Amino acid sequence: MPQTPQAPLISVLMPAFNAQAYIRQSVQSVLAQTCENFELLVVDDGSTDNTRAIVAAIDDPRVRIIDSPGNCGVVAARNRGIAAARGRYIAIHDADDISVPNRFVRQVEYLDTHETVAGVCARQSILEHGTVRFLRAPAGTDPLVVRAVLHFSNPIGHASLMFRAASVAALGVYQREDMAYAEDFDFLHRLLAVGEICELPEYLVLYRRHEANISRLRRITMLERTAAVLQQAYARLLGETCADEARLMANHMVAQEPFADAGQMVRTGRFLDRIIDALGDRHALTAPQRLEVTRRAARLWWGVVQSSVRAGQFVMPLRHHGAFSAAASGRPPLRRIAWAALAGFATNRLGVSRPQTRPTNAVRPSLRIGGVEFHPVPPSQEPPTLYVVIDTEAEIDRTEAAGRAVSAMHQQAPAQRLFDAWGVRPVYVADDAVASRPEGYEPLRAILDRHGCVIGAQMHAGVTPPFEEARKLRSLVAAIERNFGVTPLFFRAGRHGVGPNTMGLLGDVGFQVDFSLLPHADLRAQGGPDLRRVECVPYRAGGVLSVPMTRGLIGARSPRLHPQGMLARLGLANTVTLTPEGFSAAEQMQLIDAMIRRGCRTFALHYHSASLAKQTPHVRNAAELAEFIGRIEAVGTHFFQVHGGLPGNPADLLPPEMRGRVWPRKKFLF
Repeated sequence: MPQTPQAPLISVLMPAFNAQAYIRQSVQSVLAQTCENFELLVVDDGSTDNTRAIVAAIDDPRVRIIDSPGNCGVVAARNRGIAAARGRYIAIHDADDISVPNRFVRQVEYLDTHETVAGVCARQSILEHGTVRFLRAPAGTDPLVVRAVLHFSNPIGHASLMFRAASVAALGVYQREDMAYAEDFDFLHRLLAVGEICELPEYLVLYRRHEANISRLRRITMLERTAAVLQQAYARLLGETCADEARLMANHMVAQEPFADAGQMVRTGRFLDRIIDALGDRHALTAPQRLEVTRRAARLWWGVVQSSVRAGQFVMPLRHHGAFSAAASGRPPLRRIAWAALAGFATNRLGVSRPQTRPTNAVRPSLRIGGVEFHPVPPSQEPPTLYVVIDTEAEIDRTEAAGRAVSAMHQQAPAQRLFDAWGVRPVYVADDAVASRPEGYEPLRAILDRHGCVIGAQMHAGVTPPFEEARKLRSLVAAIERNFGVTPLFFRAGRHGVGPNTMGLLGDVGFQVDFSLLPHADLRAQGGPDLRRVECVPYRAGGVLSVPMTRGLIGARSPRLHPQGMLARLGLANTVTLTPEGFSAAEQMQLIDAMIRRGCRTFALHYHSASLAKQTPHVRNAAELAEFIGRIEAVGTHFFQVHGGLPGNPADLLPPEMRGRVWPRKKFLF
């Protein structure tokens, strides 16, 4: 009996105009969401580049392309998308931004449990020139605080917003054309008439800042229309027009423009006092709520003071900062003001401009390993991404004995829970014992079926002649296809690494990604290759993408200038691998810090599945297991919360038309 089509839970709106540089990664970040019940509506707003073709090449039934008749603008594109939306919730996603995998889950959970909330956004970090910077302003989970702050600022990142579709039906229209360039701010104020707005305290969206951002190209119009929105809000709150005051608040408090003179500063500060008093009375703010609103206003106030100092107004801002009566509650450290003054003096009096800081992305040379050419992938300015590769194998030995144990597959839950929380999809590279025996593949199949992991293949003997190795590899692929329901596209060689025929054979069998390279390792004594010149960057060898494990020197000031062995013997450096097996969390975090400074953007952490079963030299008892999991947690937390890194989804390493093949195909009934 045919199943009745159902509406998706979420409709994701992504307007796109000439976004070919970023849209693939943006779409992939949506498809990587751990909440999979959504439709992605990409509204191509008359692009003249390859934007549409890039999206059309992505093989996923949830992606729908909606064509505009021409370049109509983002307001018309969003309204066109929302007219086609079928979801209960609407999620906004710009074509150049990135959402972390748990964004939709967190927002749906909040809306499901807070019926009076019309919309919820997440905190945003800034991605610029490959560097991620966190905005440290407090999050507004208290809806009355958010409502109040919207009268003198915009704390909501619209590209991170999720709201109820019923709210648009109540308002009649999503965004208004006559408010273009301030349409987001306008919608938020109109949404307040339907319900509350909240901001989650988690960083769930990376906002990409670049020269093409609309806010930089249309700033004057944006400020004028922002003032118009505030003027209407002040009329409702105070019963007065307040046109001049609305312009002051839009220019200075919202846009953080410096004050031109003392009169502007005094009028802005006094009106800010008046607004906070009126908001406290209108909404009966409690003492803690009023204190939070005041603190937020004070932070913004001092932001304008500092921008005024940097603009060359050295005396006026400091003389009149008390025009806002609560300024003292948010005053920054004096050293910060002094630095602003020094920067202003250098720029305005000495003509010294601050140089743009960009990560080092030097072009790496090609390598010849075992007679095979490895060509480095051109460097990118994307955020760092962490992949996890697990050597998934029998615990006893690596022989062909029939009685090998694979009980460790039932012990992977402690680490998998961390990966699920972060949104990381680990690659379990399975050997023949795991792929062939139910106690090996069934626990992993359960994770795979919910799209919590990816299955790859590993062989410990070198993939070299005699050609029985090709037969063994094809047999392993067949076992994975039979028992996991997917064709493995990811490979990792064993202790001897890649051989001269490995990459060609992998390509012939159909593998797309290899994780076998171990940088700075010399495996010749074991019959393997010399990998001392390999760096922690992706390479291409034929049609296979090679992603090395993350390994490098720490403690060396100039690691490129000295042989690795000499530095180690002199005690000037230590070679560290990104693994909880044999390396402390502190060493791994130091490695991450060093590699990011050197321009590394692709990180691969690995360990053996047997460690979680307490059957390796690294983990032999319950106490060591707890410490082992603690290392993984500490390293992941450092990577994501300190560096703003992204959880790795191995599907993103594949050609777009192949990314849907990593999991058993799901049927979406919409």
